[in-house]
Amino acid sequence: MKHKYVLKNKLENQMNAVNLIG
Repeated sequence: MKHKYVLKNKLENQMNAVNLIG
């Protein structure tokens, strides 16, 4: 459960970075 949350958080962080660059 915790592992899934961390993975989801990583993905969201990547999306945020892409949005900032774009």
